[in-house]
Amino acid sequence: MSSLFSLPDDVVLNCLVRVPERCYGNISCVSKRLRSLVLSPELHRLRSLLYKDSIYLYCFNKERVSFQWFTLCRSEETTTDQYQLVPLALPSCKMISSSSTVVVGSKIYFIGGYFTPLSVIRILDTRSGKLTRGPSMNVACTHETAAVGVVDRNIYVIRRCFGEDENQVVEVFDPDHSQTWEFASEEIVQSLEKKVHAMDFGVDRIGGFYKLREGRLRKTMERKGDRPICVCVVESVLFAYFRTGGLMWFDTKLNAWTRLVTSDEVLTLEGEFCNVVMSKYDGKLAVFWPGYEIIGYMKEVWCRLISLESVGDIVYGTIDWSGVVATIPVASTFLHCLTVS
Repeated sequence: MSSLFSLPDDVVLNCLVRVPERCYGNISCVSKRLRSLVLSPELHRLRSLLYKDSIYLYCFNKERVSFQWFTLCRSEETTTDQYQLVPLALPSCKMISSSSTVVVGSKIYFIGGYFTPLSVIRILDTRSGKLTRGPSMNVACTHETAAVGVVDRNIYVIRRCFGEDENQVVEVFDPDHSQTWEFASEEIVQSLEKKVHAMDFGVDRIGGFYKLREGRLRKTMERKGDRPICVCVVESVLFAYFRTGGLMWFDTKLNAWTRLVTSDEVLTLEGEFCNVVMSKYDGKLAVFWPGYEIIGYMKEVWCRLISLESVGDIVYGTIDWSGVVATIPVASTFLHCLTVS
C-alpha cells in the first residue's frame, strides 16, 4: 500500500476504477487521500467509461407459445435516470428455453436443455443477431448431471457432479482461441478449487451448495425447505433470491447465507416472487420481478438496481433506482437473465 501513495492521482484512479465498487467503503478508511479519490467525480466518470454492460432477458408467453428477447435501456424521454425493457429482434426457439446459459463477451452460449442433449451447443452473437450451432462436447450427458460456468473466459462443464462414487469428467471450451472442447487436465481442475462453486436446484426444495475439492464437487451446506429461485454473481460475490428468505449473499468464510440489507431495512420485493430473475449491471445488482395483474390481462415488470458495498466482511446494498420497466401479458414468464459485454 505504501507504494500506492507515491503514485500520481491519475494513476491511482486508474487502479481504483478496476477495483469492485463494493470495496470502496473499506478503501476510504485507509487514508484521507484515498477517501477523496473514491468520492471524486473523476473516478465515477472513469467507471462509466469502463463498464458497458447490457442485460438481456428471455421471456416466454405460455398462452401464445412464443418467445421474446428484451434489453434494459435508459429512457431518453426524461432528464432523470429512468429505465425500460425494449424488445429485441433476436432469434428465439424452444430449444434454448431450458438450456444452461453462460456469457463470454458479446456471445451467449446455450448448453443442453430438457429438449437437447448437453453435448449440443448453440451460440447467439448479440452483435450480429445470429444463432448458430457450436461444436459438440466429447462426452454426452444429461442436463441434470452437470454444472456449467465460466472461469477466465473459458467455459467449463463438470458432469456427474453430485455423485460421490461416480467418475467426474471436466470439459473446457476456449472461445477465444481453439474453439474446441477438450478434457481438462488434473492441473487445471486443481486450479479451479478456489474458484468454482455450484448450487443444486433440486425438486426436494433443498438448495445444496457445493465446493470443488480434490477434483470433485463436495456438498458444503444446504438451506433446507427454501431453495433459491435465482442466483447470480456480482463482483465475485454469489447472490440468490429465496422464496422465504428473500435476497441473500453467500458468506464463503462462514459457509452460510446472509440477508442483504441496507441500513436496518431488509430488501424485499412486492408482487409475484416465483419468477424473480437477476444479473449484474455496471457493477450493480439488477433484480427483475413481475408485479400484480393489472387491467387487460397484463402485468408490470419491476426492476431494482442495487449498489453493493463491503464494510469489513459484510456486504450491504443501497437501492439506486426502482421502478416499472415494462408491461407484459400475465401468461409471460422470464427464462433467462444475462449480462453481455
